[in-house]
Amino acid sequence: MQRGIIGLSLLAVITALPLIGSAQERPGRRVDTERTDTRAERRQDRRQDAREDRQERRQDAREDAREDRQERRQDAREDAREDRQDRRQDAREEAREDRQERREEAREDRQERRQDAREDAREDRQDRRQDARQDARAQRIRTRQSARAQRPVVNGHAVRTERGATTVTIRGDRFDDSTEVYIGDRKIDGARVSGRTISFAAPAGATGVITVRHGGEALVVGRYAGTVAQRQARSSAERRTEAQTRWRERRAQLAAEEAERQAALEAREAALAQNRAERRRARLATIREQYEQRFLAQTAVQDEMALHAARVARIERMQRLVDVKYEDELAVRIEVLSEREDQRHEARMADLRAAFQGS
Repeated sequence: MQRGIIGLSLLAVITALPLIGSAQERPGRRVDTERTDTRAERRQDRRQDAREDRQERRQDAREDAREDRQERRQDAREDAREDRQDRRQDAREEAREDRQERREEAREDRQERRQDAREDAREDRQDRRQDARQDARAQRIRTRQSARAQRPVVNGHAVRTERGATTVTIRGDRFDDSTEVYIGDRKIDGARVSGRTISFAAPAGATGVITVRHGGEALVVGRYAGTVAQRQARSSAERRTEAQTRWRERRAQLAAEEAERQAALEAREAALAQNRAERRRARLATIREQYEQRFLAQTAVQDEMALHAARVARIERMQRLVDVKYEDELAVRIEVLSEREDQRHEARMADLRAAFQGS
């Protein structure tokens, strides 16, 4: 800038030299020359001021731009630093949350494993208890069955009078020479014993409960009152006629095709297997309503109940099978057998009931 000022000054001197000479030659023109010089100086000053102002503005602009770049760089560095700090903070937060979630999942997993272990242990204990109860029950059943298999079984008895003599016939199973018969406390001598029947002539004046004794155990047969109580039994022809009628009615309700009857049998068998426990509870409830507990607690009564239930189950199974095959003669015989078993059971329970009430 100083070089420019010096150059301008020299230019002004060089320009003014002719004017000075002319002024010396022409004194009248001195005032005009001075005025011209003054105006030129003012213009020069204005140009100089404008130039300096432009230079200052450029300098200020450069300074402002430099400061703005510096501020932007500083802001960018600050933003980058804050962004890095935020990312680090977010990463630390995410890592901490992830560790917390893993710890929580591990804790829940441990709790679930402990709960599963407790459930498994409880179920295992329950299973062992259930197995122990079932084993004990099966052992009791086997013990009872073994005892029943060894002692005599009484199915019923009949009293018959001919020509003034009364004969008592006891039906059952597993009778032998060591089996003894009593009416009340009176032992019957001369009884004819076979494997399935015992027959003897009733002594005059004997009354009381008929019992069969074997190995120190007494089985109740029924009450003997000294008089003949004839049971009115229907003839075989009447039984067969009614059985045929029932079979025809049931056959009319069966499917025409054997395959359909077989499918119905399988469905029936599946349903019976599924609700066996429910049917047993219902049957026991009916029995308990019909008889008192002390009567049902007797061994002879329990034996009769078990025998009747087993026979009825076999008969019903035979009826379901014959429904599939359409074998008329066999179906009628099964119907007769079912009726006879029901009458036998009713008579046997009546004898046991009479003996229980008279004891």
